[in-house]
Amino acid sequence: MKKYMKLSIVIVEYKSGKHLEKLVSAIPKKEDWEVIVVDNTKNNIGFGAGCNKGALRASGEYLLFLNPDVLPHNQAIERMIMYLEKHPKVAAVGPKFINATGQTEQTSTMFPTKKSVFVALSFLNTLYPNNPISRAYWMNEWNRESTKEVEVLSGAALMVRSQTFREVGGFDEQFFLYWEEFDLCKRMSGQGKSLIYLANAVFDHAKGVSVSASDENTSDHFAQSRMLFLEKHFGFFFTFLPQTWFLITEQWRALAVFISAFFLRSWNLRYITMIGDLGRDYLQALDLIQTKNLPLLGIPSSIPRLLQGPFNIWFDAGSFLLGGVSPYSPVLFAALITSIGVTLLYLSLQKEFGKYIALPLALLVATSPTAVVQSRMPFYLFAIPVFFVIFLKKLQLLNPKKSITVFWFVLSGWLIFQWEMATIPLLILIPIALWRIRPRLRHILAAVAATVVGLLPQIVYDMTHACAQLCGVVAWSGYRLVAWTGFDGRHIWSMDKLVKVFSLGTDQLGSTVGGK
Repeated sequence: MKKYMKLSIVIVEYKSGKHLEKLVSAIPKKEDWEVIVVDNTKNNIGFGAGCNKGALRASGEYLLFLNPDVLPHNQAIERMIMYLEKHPKVAAVGPKFINATGQTEQTSTMFPTKKSVFVALSFLNTLYPNNPISRAYWMNEWNRESTKEVEVLSGAALMVRSQTFREVGGFDEQFFLYWEEFDLCKRMSGQGKSLIYLANAVFDHAKGVSVSASDENTSDHFAQSRMLFLEKHFGFFFTFLPQTWFLITEQWRALAVFISAFFLRSWNLRYITMIGDLGRDYLQALDLIQTKNLPLLGIPSSIPRLLQGPFNIWFDAGSFLLGGVSPYSPVLFAALITSIGVTLLYLSLQKEFGKYIALPLALLVATSPTAVVQSRMPFYLFAIPVFFVIFLKKLQLLNPKKSITVFWFVLSGWLIFQWEMATIPLLILIPIALWRIRPRLRHILAAVAATVVGLLPQIVYDMTHACAQLCGVVAWSGYRLVAWTGFDGRHIWSMDKLVKVFSLGTDQLGSTVGGK
């Protein structure tokens, strides 16, 4: 049986450094108080899940959840306990926070409504902060210097009755980070209990210590938790509109990249490049629509006796079905796909290097004449940049703890191969990446499954054609490897050959630039 405690203090630690030590030292030592630290540093299960884990170990009548970056002033915790003891209808209390500059933080708000979601939680609040909807949501008429009943309390320092916390089921662990206190407060209010901002209980708040030290993408967690919160409390159908609104207003740079790319790729479709192989794909796509016979291979490739994958034919057929049988339909859908690819490139660069580097680089790709011309000819290579960005993203997300990430990574590599067989050298990244994560049987099985799915058209074809394609690719790769090494004495690389190749390349480049 657990020993009775008046208060259990739960601290979820995540790379907070000396802040945790300072906080524990600042907490008064009392016989009926206990401090429980949940270390999320090695295995980050999320803030809400960490709080729940600590609450399971707690035996206190009251639970106080603290961020490591807060420090209680004298008697702050005692005053919170006293208030709950004197007011049995109050489910939880939160303190006043003082930031690093000595100012009172604007914590504790009203619960979001459908109106405030669009206004107070969007860029409109920045443009016009004094609008009545925002003022009501943020409670701007109140200076936080007096005790007041509110609808949402900050999770940085939140004291709740243990019984109430368990009755509502604790924190919803679907919220990895952010919005979990909104959800908890809503459920406690649903019991008819009050939530109180207690002005005479004061905490210093360094704010964002764990977040700044985190390897996680906190902006992604914020957006995901916000979507989960809206769907949970307002329903799926309402969620779509604000999520679209947030996407447009928060990612306006990505939208600008997309619009620029799509405009240049779809403008004046009368001027498109047509070649014989593209016409052949168009005819095969029409045959697919009319006969329902699914082609498993595409046009001849640069590799002797081997054919490209069938994706471009399938793409053309889908374009004809959606946009009508017209030479412009595949061009329009190619413009859409490549514009999405440029936008994905921007988002990936933004995450790695920031928006100020990502935007000019993405716009360069969006407006590049070569990229635009290639996109306006929906022929195999147009899709390579899109799928290459996806391939690199899946490589970045490769996680040895999740076999499904191995599956998607390997599959994305084979999808590039389906669009253009000459991308085979890229596939060398697959065994290198798998070797680095020290693959186990589950990883190998995931990679094999992805390979089967990714090469399914060729596998089905080879089952009735004596392995004419995949076996041929393997044989050709081996032959070219031997030829490149010069092992057979026929294709030895020498300095003279390298100089000759370089000389021919520079001559051709000079002729192109000089307009000869």
